[in-house]
Amino acid sequence: MVRPRLVSIDSEGAREAYRDMVDFASSIGDERAARQLHRALDGRGAFRRFREGLADFPNLTEPWQTYAQACAERRAIEWLIRSGVVDHDDGETEVAVRSETESVALAEIGKPTGVEIDESAVVERWSEVRRGIESDQEVTVLRDGRPWAIITPP
Repeated sequence: MVRPRLVSIDSEGAREAYRDMVDFASSIGDERAARQLHRALDGRGAFRRFREGLADFPNLTEPWQTYAQACAERRAIEWLIRSGVVDHDDGETEVAVRSETESVALAEIGKPTGVEIDESAVVERWSEVRRGIESDQEVTVLRDGRPWAIITPP
């Protein structure tokens, strides 16, 4: 009899899901919605308050669900890769798909930005960064396909 290979799954708790809410709220172009959702994230009950806050902005519900699902799937696939359960290359392809979905969801609700650059390409694309800043555009630096830093013109 062949026994199935069992893999222990360690819970990350709610940290990552909370960070998803913070990242989403930080990307909202509607200042009133962004403020309300950021306030909802303060203290105990943040998940419930965030969900209730989204109800006040129906145009954010679908992008949030798309974003949250893509984030959760990306983390699951990354875990499967680290655990050796799936092929690294196949897994990375799927991670890239989820990361792109996250970016599209954030762009849909987001603040207009001028230039988006992955952190690994900043040096090679420095002239583009500089041109963006000189033309009063924000430059968004991405890490793992998600906004990581924003360079704002002076």
